[in-house]
Amino acid sequence: MLALAQKHGYAIRAWDIRNAYVNASLNRDVYISPPQGYEKPGYCMKLLRALYGLPGSGRAWWKTFDRYLRSKHFKPSKVDPCLYVHSSKKAFIMTHVDDCLAVAEPELMPEIVNMIKSQYSIRDLGFPGNYLGLQLSRTPKYLELTCRTFCESLLKRFSLPYRLVTTPIPSSVQLTSFDQSDTKPDSSKFRQYVGCINWAAEHARPDVAQVAHQLSRHLNNPSHAHMAIAIRTIQYLHCTRHLGLRYHTDKSHPVMTFTDSDWAGCIDTRQSTSGRVTVMQGAAVMWKSARQKSIALSSCEAEMVAANAAARDARFIRRLHASIGKPIPHPTPLMIDSESAMTWIQGKARWSASRHIASSHFAIQEWRKQGHIVPIKVDTTRQYADMFTKNLPHNSFVMMRKMVLGRLNDLSTPYAPEWQPANQQPDAPRTPTQA
Repeated sequence: MLALAQKHGYAIRAWDIRNAYVNASLNRDVYISPPQGYEKPGYCMKLLRALYGLPGSGRAWWKTFDRYLRSKHFKPSKVDPCLYVHSSKKAFIMTHVDDCLAVAEPELMPEIVNMIKSQYSIRDLGFPGNYLGLQLSRTPKYLELTCRTFCESLLKRFSLPYRLVTTPIPSSVQLTSFDQSDTKPDSSKFRQYVGCINWAAEHARPDVAQVAHQLSRHLNNPSHAHMAIAIRTIQYLHCTRHLGLRYHTDKSHPVMTFTDSDWAGCIDTRQSTSGRVTVMQGAAVMWKSARQKSIALSSCEAEMVAANAAARDARFIRRLHASIGKPIPHPTPLMIDSESAMTWIQGKARWSASRHIASSHFAIQEWRKQGHIVPIKVDTTRQYADMFTKNLPHNSFVMMRKMVLGRLNDLSTPYAPEWQPANQQPDAPRTPTQA
């Protein structure tokens, strides 16, 4: 929705509703002990409104707020029930418990805010510079979404030393569960590290999604090698804390989905890794790095499984556009760098070579015939999903990061100058000769 807001020049405004739960009535009898100073022997209190901490209060509030929005001609999208679409298809409200974000044509925004104020006491945030832990900034050319404050706090939170790091994981490292060490690191601390990395990867930093996926495989039994990579990734997030998703105003950016796989990339199980990313307005809106559940017998099979998962994301984006009255008129390009996988998607796979693959992975053939997607061959050097499947060398990683984050035209240094010690150099090659 932020990408569409930048594309169409919509206004963006956020607010949170004060004491939201107490606006909701309870649908059952609940009794509580009187608070201190109001006790009366033999008596208790009957609740008429929902309270924070009471089971069912969240649902009671949602029903109350949903009923009010519906009365004002806002209906939840059939694709996402937390997205409310006005009957005019020119105003949208996204809800997160008592936090709301509105995207609408500029002339409609004051009317929407006054509508909410007439019913509830709110804290109007205006343009949300900070929203749900994320930082937003907007210029006429782009809208940027970062988690700078979160990344800045990590070193201090875990008492880690600063180190200039240019990639989250070296390309030569392969993480495995095999460990010959006699000692183990603190698994509780490791899980805290991975949880923070995963939060950043899920919200505004797709460049660390692949390493978050690798580390998440070893939460219960980490080795010192796993702990070292987790610390390195946190240091990388701090060094690149100002990076984030950048959605451009230019309407020439189409919706595209990229898909790739790393055949038998997991050296413990020989399972393949799927990577996919959907791009709107020049930057990612959906991404995923995940290990495939079945063992692929060929690289083509691994690519086919990954492409089917990516096509599901593409269909979701198309349905979401249709539900808000802005359908995508043309098939969504599915960018694949495997010629054999494209042949299979077009329904030309040999029966003897593909009969063992689950039929669910061939739904992509039907979606291609229906015009939802169109497979397109893309060069490996322009395959955005490559960074979600394997550990890339420094130069390749930086280029892919710029593509996914929408920063191809950003010539500024990716590291904060005040944190660059004079005697410390990046830990990766910086010139083709050194590479």
